Formats: sequence, structure tokens, C-alpha cells
Amino acid sequence: MEQLDFYERTKNLCKEQQITIEGLMTSCDLTKDTFMKWRKRSTFPKADDLYKMCKILKVSMEYLLMGEERLGCEADLVYKFLKENRPGELADIRCELQKKYGHSGTMAV
Repeated sequence: MEQLDFYERTKNLCKEQQITIEGLMTSCDLTKDTFMKWRKRSTFPKADDLYKMCKILKVSMEYLLMGEERLGCEADLVYKFLKENRPGELADIRCELQKKYGHSGTMAV
């Protein structure tokens, strides 16, 4: 299977989040011209721009740039499993974390 490039990954994530590329760029204070340069690979995103995009798209910078994650601990594996296989349970866990700790427990895996 061919790995998607940065542009295609971003486009697909926007579709999943039901936002447009233009909406993402506006939310990140970026111009369409900037994104088109990234698409053509004539420039690369700055870290702070990537960070903003990842927060909105709910993914890690590593995923947005490379299309893969390095899972470093058991909690990451559990999160990934729940996200992919049992999203309803993940939502319940987030609610419980919010109630107990005042934190949503969201991760970008």
C-alpha cells in the first residue's frame, strides 16, 4: 500500500473531521498559498504551524508528517486499541477522566 504524503494525509484528516482545508488554514492563521507550497513540497511547515494543525486534527505531528506513530508505552497501545476498535468506550473513559480529574484525557495517537 502506498503511503500518503503530507497533503493527502491532511486532506483526509480534514474530511474525517468534517472541516475544509480552507477552514483549517484559517483556524491556523495560514494562507492557502502557504499550504500550496507545502503541497508542492517547495517549503515545509514550521513546527508551530504543525502544532496548531495537529491540535485541530487531533493527531500527533509525527503522524501528520510521516503517517505513522511510535507507540512508546502501554497506555498508548491501549488508547490506540480503544480509538480504533471501541470508540464508544473511549468516549466513556474521557467523560470519567473529566469528572474525576478535570482533564479530558485526549491524546493524539
